[in-house]
Amino acid sequence: MNASFVIIHSSNIFLQGLKCILQKIAPISTHCFRSVQELEDSAMQIKGVPQLIIAECSYSNILIPFMIKHANEYSQLIFIGDQEIKGYPWLSNQASEDQLKEIIRNWQAKRFTSASLPKTKLTQRELDVLRLLVLGYATKEIAESLFISDHTVITHRKNITKKIGIKSLSGLTVYAIINNLIDTTSLNPDDLI
Repeated sequence: MNASFVIIHSSNIFLQGLKCILQKIAPISTHCFRSVQELEDSAMQIKGVPQLIIAECSYSNILIPFMIKHANEYSQLIFIGDQEIKGYPWLSNQASEDQLKEIIRNWQAKRFTSASLPKTKLTQRELDVLRLLVLGYATKEIAESLFISDHTVITHRKNITKKIGIKSLSGLTVYAIINNLIDTTSLNPDDLI
């Protein structure tokens, strides 16, 4: 699959400036959209799932479920704005080009490292539940994010425990980190306690 970047921001000037910087850092196909709806309407323009999405924080409620649904070992979601989104890389609106370069370098390193990891024996939905679980989401929050029932979340948690043999949340967190199931570059350790 060819890598592609997507930028979603309401300001056209911001979109074009960020696109210009990204193309200097990594010459990868970059698509700009002023809203998530515009991205959905132009889905045919992008071949496959975007490998990197950079978006305004205001789109987090739409994009996090999208990324979980379409997750693969290369995809990454970065938010830009005034507030951090737990578990995701974040840049303030005043971030420097060097800060963006560092995030892109980390993404590229993770992309090539992930390709060499053994494939997990968990289903995609179990991986979705595990990601949200180790990021501190409660059962009800996981159910709402994935549009499933609380009971289904509990069943997935039981299946995860059976398959990988880890029962504690701390053990599951270590498993998720080792297998690159979550992005640890933006996590605050205090949030995980």
